[in-house]
Amino acid sequence: MPLVFYRKTKSGIEILLQKRSKYVDRNALFWDVSAGGHVDYGEEKLDAAVREAREEIGANIDKSQLELLYTQRVPSNFRVIYLYDYTGAPDDFHFDDHEVAEVKWVNINDFKDFIDKNAKPPLKKDQYQVSQILDFLQKTGDFSPEE
Repeated sequence: MPLVFYRKTKSGIEILLQKRSKYVDRNALFWDVSAGGHVDYGEEKLDAAVREAREEIGANIDKSQLELLYTQRVPSNFRVIYLYDYTGAPDDFHFDDHEVAEVKWVNINDFKDFIDKNAKPPLKKDQYQVSQILDFLQKTGDFSPEE
């Protein structure tokens, strides 16, 4: 369940990416979306998104503000992608260095190129997810950035 944070700034929309720690089993030191993980047995998807955001990058979010981007059928499961508008929230991310090495805001204009060069292989291959994120965020381009 990927969760993508974005914010609106004077220079445009930015997307938060996380660099996976060298201690993780898969895709160490590659960049990934803001947060993500699995839904625990009996857990609601929105609650899982809130938990993963807190566990991976230390962000406390309001589940009522999550925006469903899409649901995709994958072998023996469903994959749910959420977006979260982080505009105006503080950049005081905390994370356990065993999971995440660092986070970085990337301008929407540089997002696809950054993913192509730096993302974990499954995200690089998932052009549908990348294009859906960009399409959604480009449609929100008629905003007035927060001062």
